[in-house]
Amino acid sequence: MLCPKCKREMKAGFLQSDAKVGITWVSKLLPFGFGYWKKDAELVSEELEAGLTAIPTHICKHCKLLLGDYSNKK
Repeated sequence: MLCPKCKREMKAGFLQSDAKVGITWVSKLLPFGFGYWKKDAELVSEELEAGLTAIPTHICKHCKLLLGDYSNKK
C-alpha cells in the first residue's frame, strides 16, 4: 500500500496495546503486546491503563502516518 501523503510504500502490521507500554506498531502480533523491543516496532502513544488490544494497520515511518481498517471486526 502506498502512503497517501508521500507515495512511499507503507509496511503492513498491527497497532497493539499493552497497559505498561502504550500503543506500539508491530509487524507481527506479539504475546502481551511487548513489541517495543522489536527492531521494526514503533511506540505511537503514551502508557495506557487499558488491556491488551490490536488492530491491523499500515505505517509510513517517513510521514508518521498510520492507516487502520477495522471493517472485518468480529
